[in-house]
Amino acid sequence: MPGPELCKYRAQLPHHANDFLWHQGAEGPFAQIGGFYDVAEEMREIALQSLWQYPGLHLTTALRSTFDQLIAIGAGWGIVHDVWDAYAHIEDLTPEAVPAAHAARQRHKQLSFDAINLLHRPVAWLSMAMLALFVLAAWRRRALTPLTELGATIGAALLANAFVCGALSNAHDRYGARMAWIATLFVAVAVAQILPAFRLSRSIARTRGMLRTTEPLPVRVAVPSEAPVVRQPPPLD
Repeated sequence: MPGPELCKYRAQLPHHANDFLWHQGAEGPFAQIGGFYDVAEEMREIALQSLWQYPGLHLTTALRSTFDQLIAIGAGWGIVHDVWDAYAHIEDLTPEAVPAAHAARQRHKQLSFDAINLLHRPVAWLSMAMLALFVLAAWRRRALTPLTELGATIGAALLANAFVCGALSNAHDRYGARMAWIATLFVAVAVAQILPAFRLSRSIARTRGMLRTTEPLPVRVAVPSEAPVVRQPPPLD
C-alpha cells in the first residue's frame, strides 16, 4: 500500500503549520500535494493515524498549544500592509477608493501596536490571573453567587477558545485578543460589587470596636430628699 503523498516531501516540512499552509509558495509540499482542494482525505488519514500511534505526543502538544494561546493576547496581529488580493479587488470594484487605500498608513507599514501592547498584555494577563484566583477561592468556600457563576462562565469561555484555536489550529494573538477583554470586564464588575460591601463591613467592624472600648458613662439617679418635718406649736391654754 503506497504511503501518503506528503511523505515525498518530508525533508521540506517546516516546524510550524502556518509555514506549511501559507509561506512556502507553489513549490512547497502543501501546494505540491494538491493544496486546499485535493488534500483533505490525505490530511484526515494522517491526522487519525498519528493520533492512534502517538496519543501522548498529541496530548502534550495540545496542552502546550492551549497554554500558548491563552497568553497570546497582543493587539494588532494580522494588521499587515500586504492584504493579499484585497487591493486588487478595491481597484476592480471601487476604483474611487484606490487613492485612499494606497495612501493609508497600513499600506506603508506605519501602524504599530507596540505602545498599546505595553499596557494591553499586562492588564489582560493580570485580569486572567485574578479571575482564576477568584473562581478558585469561591469554589473552596462553596460560595455560589451570581458573580461566581459569571466568573466560571468567563473562565470556561477563555479556556475553550484557547483549546479550539491553539490545539486545533495555531496560537495567534488575534485569537486571544478578541477574548481577553472579558477577563478585564469581570475584574471591573467584581471590584464594583465587592468594594462597597468591603467598605460596609469595615465600617461595621470599626463601630463594634468603638462600642467595646468605650468606658460606660456614669448613671446619675435622682433620689428625692426627705420631706421636712413641720413642728406644730403647742396649744395655748
